[in-house]
Amino acid sequence: MNLACKSPQGPKYKFGIEVPKDSKHAFHLDSLLNGTSWSESMTSELDSLNSFSTFIILEEGEPVPDGYIRIPYHMVFDVKFDGRHKCRLVAGGHRTPDAD
Repeated sequence: MNLACKSPQGPKYKFGIEVPKDSKHAFHLDSLLNGTSWSESMTSELDSLNSFSTFIILEEGEPVPDGYIRIPYHMVFDVKFDGRHKCRLVAGGHRTPDAD
């Protein structure tokens, strides 16, 4: 089963605004509309995470430090009832071992 296939329902709209499926789609929607709403929401989310030093960013090929594990992540997009474009970075915490 290929989970990366396109949704058979087509684009998702909320309050008349197309909701991106991923960050690449968000940039594409911004370019189509000559806007920056989705890219600004991604920047805001990443700036917030960086301000709290939530993650350790490794250089390409750099080994994962002892005591840490690599987990997958992706962006989730939404449109709030007041028209705001929201973005959240979601990490696959279910792939981490349980704490003792």
